[in-house]
Amino acid sequence: MGAVRTLPTVAAGVRLADAAKMFLGTITVDNTRRGYTAALDRLVRDFGADTDVALLDPDRVSGWFVFVRGREVAQDIQPPVDRAGVSVRLVAQAEMADR
Repeated sequence: MGAVRTLPTVAAGVRLADAAKMFLGTITVDNTRRGYTAALDRLVRDFGADTDVALLDPDRVSGWFVFVRGREVAQDIQPPVDRAGVSVRLVAQAEMADR
């Protein structure tokens, strides 16, 4: 007997409005939820409540954030901490203090 195979399918069918609502439901801090609500309400309004999230182009969404928030986007994003560099500097400072 032969094997039955199916073609891989993309998970689809989640509306942008529903995804935003579900995400906001996971945030317990009121001020944080308020900030995300403002951004997601605008996102849903601009892209459409019925938009399938699986079909959203990541470049288009990131471009939207830059367009809407402008220079604030760069200020909100903090560079990752260079833990190795910080460790090396702390060790070097400790060695200098011991001399």
